[in-house]
Amino acid sequence: MSKYFIGVSLALSVALCLTACGGGGSSSAPATPSSTGAADPAAAASAPGGIYVGYYAEDPTTNTEDPTVGAVSVNLPDGNAGFDGAMYFTYVGCQTQNVGNITGTKADAGLSGTWAGTVDGTHQSGGLMATYQSATQSFQGTYTVDGGKQHITIPDCGGEPFEYYIAPNGTFELFPEGASLPADFTVTESSGIIHWGSMPSAQYALVYVADPARLMAGASPVVWQQVVPDPTVGQLLIPDGAHLEKGKSYIAVVVLGDASGQRIGFSSHRFTP
Repeated sequence: MSKYFIGVSLALSVALCLTACGGGGSSSAPATPSSTGAADPAAAASAPGGIYVGYYAEDPTTNTEDPTVGAVSVNLPDGNAGFDGAMYFTYVGCQTQNVGNITGTKADAGLSGTWAGTVDGTHQSGGLMATYQSATQSFQGTYTVDGGKQHITIPDCGGEPFEYYIAPNGTFELFPEGASLPADFTVTESSGIIHWGSMPSAQYALVYVADPARLMAGASPVVWQQVVPDPTVGQLLIPDGAHLEKGKSYIAVVVLGDASGQRIGFSSHRFTP
């Protein structure tokens, strides 16, 4: 489940896109959890269920060219049972809805499963596993791509070729809906604009909107995502291409990463446009 980048590496520079996707990069590598699914001595015997939203980050070591971050969301059972979710790989307008559908099992404090989907006309799949971390109340884990590292070319993207790499592996982190870390980092929505708090060391922000009803129904929930190269602006307009319905419930998510590639801020907020 790696993420393809929007043409320029997060580690080098950022290109922002139009339509129902945006992509990005910055002078830093993608945000990664402080751990990668290793056993947590303080892990709960059975992690809580519910809607979890978060991010995945391509490994900047195995994909030095253009590592990036993207949305991940799952609907977890309260007990030990199967679950569904999705990884979202769409960034630029010339791409189709590129989604990796997740199928897995929740067992006590761990998640394990597989993902599969079509990415710009290529079949992609892989495995994933994660462990619940009591300190952050999140699942932290790793994923792999069966096809390994791949170079993808879209011949015509707004009149020019668009190229990127799929990393062979990466990390991911999932938080319960409504969580904020640190507690004073918050996200809100007003008049179609997502707002988030300032963190001095932030180098970029992953911003996206998910439809919880679609997630509960087993469908891909993310309707739009964008990587913002200057998170100090603190706000982003949800584009018309997201096609939000009036009176329907959505979840706004923001992830901040620093120059070392660490996730430093996370928050999600349910809103109704």
